[in-house]
Amino acid sequence: MYLAPPSEPGFRAMTDCLCHDLGDYARLAPDRDPAELAQNGQLILGHICAITFARAKTGLYHYLGALSPRAPETPQGHYRSVIVAHKDSTIQSMSDIDPTRHQIAVNEIGSFSGQIILSHMLLSHGALAFPHQTLTGGHALSAKAVAEGRADLTALDEISYALIKRNDPKTAKNLRVIGHSAPHPGLAFVTSEHTDTATLAILRARLLGFFETQSGQALAQVLDIRGATYIDPAAYKPLCDL
Repeated sequence: MYLAPPSEPGFRAMTDCLCHDLGDYARLAPDRDPAELAQNGQLILGHICAITFARAKTGLYHYLGALSPRAPETPQGHYRSVIVAHKDSTIQSMSDIDPTRHQIAVNEIGSFSGQIILSHMLLSHGALAFPHQTLTGGHALSAKAVAEGRADLTALDEISYALIKRNDPKTAKNLRVIGHSAPHPGLAFVTSEHTDTATLAILRARLLGFFETQSGQALAQVLDIRGATYIDPAAYKPLCDL
């Protein structure tokens, strides 16, 4: 999820819009395991990493949709990783990166946007470790590590990068974009496979319609997105091959 002080009111409004009449478990719950909730039929609305959705066992989730960044280069329902270095770094482009020498900030092991994509770009495979890496615990912390000179570069989900620019402009002004990944399907909004057909249709319609509301438009502004869209869930499966 893209939670930070500027986005929290919007996500609360989204939860209210989608789930106000759908039961006790009808909420985004970042502090609980969505797979466990889905397995028990208690997950009404979750927001999970694209690779987590791609690797999920069949019959665990129904797919609802994904956010669409505003960048015209990014197809709806997809996102790119933004590769950033310090604004004063000698790393001017992707070709300047030397994984055997440069320190890379990684938000978490196995992160698709923060590690797997960058590894594939630099090493031609999705290694779960770089020769020199700093584990930070989050995209915002990775950005701060680069801005403060504790790492040479990092890969940020482009929606996370937009949120960092709004929530932490001091960090953002010390970063320079040096490249982008190819687009891949975005973080997935999901519900439990046990969610009935009528409720599933309600959730999908409300998710797409939320961004036509005042609260949805405000959240779109914060995240620099066009809104949400439904893409074929099968588009996520190729992520497992990276």
